[in-house]
Amino acid sequence: MATTSLAILWPRDWDVTANPREVLEALIGAGGPASVAELHRDLSLYMHASYLENRQGLEQLALLFELAGASMAVEVVLWIAAIASGS
Repeated sequence: MATTSLAILWPRDWDVTANPREVLEALIGAGGPASVAELHRDLSLYMHASYLENRQGLEQLALLFELAGASMAVEVVLWIAAIASGS
C-alpha cells in the first residue's frame, strides 16, 4: 500500500499550456504570415495533444488510487481478523 501511495503522491510534469516557441516555429516555418484562423487551429491542436497526454497520466493515477484503496481494504480486514482472533 505504501508503494502505491507514494506513486500517487510523486510529483509529475503536467502539460497545461502550449509552448509559444513551438507554435511560433510552426507558424513561421509555414512560410509567410499566418492568419488568425491558422493560429487558432494550431493552438487547438497543441491543447488537444496536452489534453491527451494529461488524460493518460490521470488514468494511471486513477488505477494507482484504486489499487491503494483495495490494499487498504484488505489491510483493514486483516487487522479486524487479527484483533478478533486475539493475536
